[in-house]
Amino acid sequence: MRFMKHGLRALCLVASIGCANAQSTISSKVPLVSVFDEYSAAANQGDLAAASELFQKSRECLLVRRIDSHMTWIQSLNTTQRNGILEGAHLEKSKAAQRHAEASRAMCQGSESKVTTSTIYDIALTAARLGDVPASACFMASFWQVSKSDVDRTKAVQYKGAAEYLATHMIEKGDWNFVQAMIIASAPGLRTGYAAYIQSDDTAAQLRYSKLLHLGVAPNSDDAKNLDLSISILSDRLQPEEIGKADEWAHAMFARYYISQPRPTVLSACDA
Repeated sequence: MRFMKHGLRALCLVASIGCANAQSTISSKVPLVSVFDEYSAAANQGDLAAASELFQKSRECLLVRRIDSHMTWIQSLNTTQRNGILEGAHLEKSKAAQRHAEASRAMCQGSESKVTTSTIYDIALTAARLGDVPASACFMASFWQVSKSDVDRTKAVQYKGAAEYLATHMIEKGDWNFVQAMIIASAPGLRTGYAAYIQSDDTAAQLRYSKLLHLGVAPNSDDAKNLDLSISILSDRLQPEEIGKADEWAHAMFARYYISQPRPTVLSACDA
């Protein structure tokens, strides 16, 4: 399903990265590093707007680095390989991604000392605890790669507890991106870094969230058909009573929190 794929993600995330909780206040020309500590202190004091803004801009700077890294890799290829990748729609996405990176480059200058694939977890969690749904979805989806040697065990345990709380409570926000994040968080797969503590292989949970998402997508759409296949595969791994419970849960959550929300279109659990 198209919104479940996140391989060459950096070249596809070319829309403006927004935050539902606060208007952008850090100018794209002001280096994030120069106001990072101020915003961080305010966020730690419970300022949702500051926490959301800090997360939004930190995520943007990580994205800029991913785009730059991907473009460096493309440039390292021989001419035939490079031309094969940069064709048609992919070429346009590449150009759009480069424009996106350039627009934020001044703001992200020097942020490497403050914003890393490790520290973004604290930044996201602070915003998530204050109610920022995009930050919660990113935290649960855990796209940021952290090497095993950089994992802080104390923080890992803290993140595990936070993930359990978010999984229980944030679904009530009625946000489709969070539903997709939970599908990712409960799917099977090899996990590294902090994702190994935040996510776990849970077929019953994955079925619940897949059924909920299915209720939101357009009937007979490609997304609905792909979800039909996923739901069929997941159902084959469960007992009938578990399938019934998943269906009951999905319909209850949809009726209570999602029925009034716009249909999900091209979702991204986390623009990171």
